Amino acid sequence: VYLFDLGQWKILRKFDSIHDLPVTCIGARPYPCPLLGEDVPMHAMSASADSKLAHLTLVKRVAKKQTPKGEISKSTAAGGIADIGFLLSVVWLLLLLFLIYAVGKETVELCMDNPSFDFNLDNWRVDMRCVLHEVLIAPPHRPGVSIPPY
Repeated sequence: VYLFDLGQWKILRKFDSIHDLPVTCIGARPYPCPLLGEDVPMHAMSASADSKLAHLTLVKRVAKKQTPKGEISKSTAAGGIADIGFLLSVVWLLLLLFLIYAVGKETVELCMDNPSFDFNLDNWRVDMRCVLHEVLIAPPHRPGVSIPPY
């Protein structure tokens, strides 16, 4: 693949063996300006028969971004560990909230018929035996607990 300058009628850059299969299409930009979020201005793109893309540019080396002295970049280990710790605590909190929701939902569904279950917002009282034996722990008379169902 060659990058050719029409104004000067010369080859600007030659790319040897960038594709294993024959090139099927090439697209070029009329002006080599970098797009938003692009560090290196891409001058052309080529695609081969195996659907592999090549980004072609005239830039030989990319300048590394300098961080000011005293400033820590986000890719340091300390920042990464703090982010992972925060994500883990959020995951544990969501898991705990889901567990409380599931137990509360089962309590309302299974213990609503129990006469000792009082579902008033003024006097919110739950018979803990119902919650313990019906919601959290399966009673022995339930099929498959004492005797396997087969």
